[in-house]
Amino acid sequence: MQLINHAMATFQQRLPNKFLLLQLIKRDFQARYIGSTFGAVWAFVQPLAMMLILWTVFEYGLKAQRISGNVPFVVWFFVAMIAWNFFAEVLGANTAVISEYSYLLKRAEINPVILPLIKIISSAIIHGIFILIMMGILMSHGYLPNFYWFGVLYYWLATIVLLTGLGWFTSAIFPFWRDIGQIVQIFIQFGFWATPIIWSTDMLPENLQWFLKTNPLLFIIEGYRDVLIYEKPFWQTGPLQTLYFWSLAIGFCLAGWQAFKRLRPHFADVL
Repeated sequence: MQLINHAMATFQQRLPNKFLLLQLIKRDFQARYIGSTFGAVWAFVQPLAMMLILWTVFEYGLKAQRISGNVPFVVWFFVAMIAWNFFAEVLGANTAVISEYSYLLKRAEINPVILPLIKIISSAIIHGIFILIMMGILMSHGYLPNFYWFGVLYYWLATIVLLTGLGWFTSAIFPFWRDIGQIVQIFIQFGFWATPIIWSTDMLPENLQWFLKTNPLLFIIEGYRDVLIYEKPFWQTGPLQTLYFWSLAIGFCLAGWQAFKRLRPHFADVL
């Protein structure tokens, strides 16, 4: 409890300078595409290209046209892929965020603990637009807007909490052990195939499904599908699954915060 109170006190102390944080978010967003002809358009083109390739392979190559309750594969797949892209992009970017913004560490008004928020909020802008695109795809397939769609905000928040903890942890370690960047990339590649994005959980034997449920991304991916496709309110998610996810997400936040607290005094020595 003392650790949580200390974390909240730090944010209350450092976040009043919201203008500076917004400027850093804006600069990060612009820096990704500076010098390119089409600018931020690439933020949509690249993930859409990958999604279209995978959709073509599985729907036309492997004939996966309907899945899980006679849902069109393109709808079922795109909803999960949008959630996964947000997670993977932020996790990869946040790992090196302390090194990327090392020049800010000497500024008294900057607490490095807020740096992972820059990547999260910057990527959330793109993710929000992708959600709107996804809603357009849903409507084109006969899914009408409804109250349950607001539940995506809950799973979006859940993703952000999980990413915050992971971001604090990996970014605090990265300046001292650069190999963690490669480990995170391997984790992202493995995680894509270990998460039911292009395959359904019922494809696994029942005696192996328990292992899949240890993956916190299952809660998020299935949550996006539940509220956007199956019109299931987020509060009807299994209580054990919900408790497991939030315990894990908050646990990552506490562990990440502790790692940041212990390693922060030594950042200047290695950067």
